[in-house]
Amino acid sequence: MASLPRSRMAEQALKNYGTILIVKNLTEAARMINALAPEYLELAVMNPFQLLMETKNTGAIFLGHISPEAIGG
Repeated sequence: MASLPRSRMAEQALKNYGTILIVKNLTEAARMINALAPEYLELAVMNPFQLLMETKNTGAIFLGHISPEAIGG
């Protein structure tokens, strides 16, 4: 984060509004996604379709690194 032009702003945003969840594997990630039921979900993983099949409780889902949530929200 230190290399960002607005690193202080990014740090404050993460501190006040952000969360980072670290999971062991994609199956655990799917369980977390289904428990949180996000309105928007970006699956920026190697094979997003595999994780998509395990995801049940979401609104809009953006697949892969070339479809960021920011363009759809």
